[in-house]
Amino acid sequence: MDYKKVIETWLRDYNEINIQLESYKMLYEEIELHVKNGDPVQYDQDKLSGTNKFNSQVENEAIQLATLKTTINHLENRRLVVDQGVKQLEDKERRIIELRYMKLNRWERQLTWLQISYEMKYDVSWLRELRNRAINSLAEIMFGEIQAKNPLNTSDIVNK
Repeated sequence: MDYKKVIETWLRDYNEINIQLESYKMLYEEIELHVKNGDPVQYDQDKLSGTNKFNSQVENEAIQLATLKTTINHLENRRLVVDQGVKQLEDKERRIIELRYMKLNRWERQLTWLQISYEMKYDVSWLRELRNRAINSLAEIMFGEIQAKNPLNTSDIVNK
């Protein structure tokens, strides 16, 4: 497995993960509030079918809450792993990763290499080299232990 590509994908998805996380949290709170308010359970909607399959509004909401909670936990863990990895980078590398992947411009788009070059006062080719070093460092920080145990690891442990 190419851990560098996994890290780049996680970095590219960082802002989207934050947006999804907030949306899922709001949805979770809305459903939880609905359940806590004690909205009357409508028993006439709970029906038994010919196969004895039971479908309940309360059970459906509980399943939906559990599914949302699992998704929220997964996204929070992904964000935490990225944040912790980036914090361990050297200052220049961290700044490049933050500017390239985590900071959006006023049009909600990723900063271009020229914008980063202007802000950091470095040549674009040098910034790309520093970005490659940062990705390599993140691969070592985040997956070094996995790579050391099994360098030919092809399992999908990272994609979960």
